[in-house]
Amino acid sequence: MLPFSYNEDRLMLLPVDPGMAYAYWDYSAETWSLLEKSNRPLRLKLQTAGNEATYEVDRRTKNYFFRGLAGRTGYRLVISAMIDGEEKILQTSREIRMPANSPSENGEVLFARIPFMQPLPKSRKGLPRRRSLKGLPAGGIPTFAPASPTRYLAGYESALVGTSGTSTSLAWRHEDQKGGK
Repeated sequence: MLPFSYNEDRLMLLPVDPGMAYAYWDYSAETWSLLEKSNRPLRLKLQTAGNEATYEVDRRTKNYFFRGLAGRTGYRLVISAMIDGEEKILQTSREIRMPANSPSENGEVLFARIPFMQPLPKSRKGLPRRRSLKGLPAGGIPTFAPASPTRYLAGYESALVGTSGTSTSLAWRHEDQKGGK
């Protein structure tokens, strides 16, 4: 059986999908004693650039699902309570960024050959330059079914498309992490 509290102040806000986030929290004994003074609900303030939505929940509640959120948007959660007549902030989460509502509309596919024993680049340096596929004849754009394993290379979505000898062929599609295409 799990304990009711792990006796530490902690707040986590996690994206579930593009329209939903999940928050869970816990308190130290000191924070619990402050909450016992108040018989009022907790205030959950979900903040984004210039906007704030407030939800009231029972003070014994330790998690909450937020629905109807916007994709590719940053959110932060602040938990507060009315204690001795004034609002006291108990915890603030780190900012999270919600995933995109849909896949990238950029359908450009790039190919590279990466030797098995060579470590993958940690930045975009060393990745091939982007080239247009406009010069290919009709039907000349390679197609593939994404296969396992799928890897992520510094903002590039990639799928294993073939192997031969000591190298692997990868195809990837760039998705701008800043919200643009």
